[in-house]
Amino acid sequence: MVFRTKSGQVTALEDCCAHRYTPLSKGTICQDQLEYSYQRWQYGTDGRVSSVSTLPANCAIPENLRIKSFQGLEQDDVCLKYLPQKAHSTSYF
Repeated sequence: MVFRTKSGQVTALEDCCAHRYTPLSKGTICQDQLEYSYQRWQYGTDGRVSSVSTLPANCAIPENLRIKSFQGLEQDDVCLKYLPQKAHSTSYF
């Protein structure tokens, strides 16, 4: 899932909710966070869950509650996800 935050940062996250494993691409951008509409969980640009609507305000969100994040970039007005090649990978193309 590749998107641009309201502040203009290009971000790429795994398209899978950490809770229900459903597509985050069905969510919306809210205050530079990706908000998944089903559970209203919010994800930061680093993939960390930053808000859980059903969690009481005095409860901390575990640091390891996150999804994969990738480097986002923009080229010719197109937002892309950058996937570096592995050091020892073999390319057949």
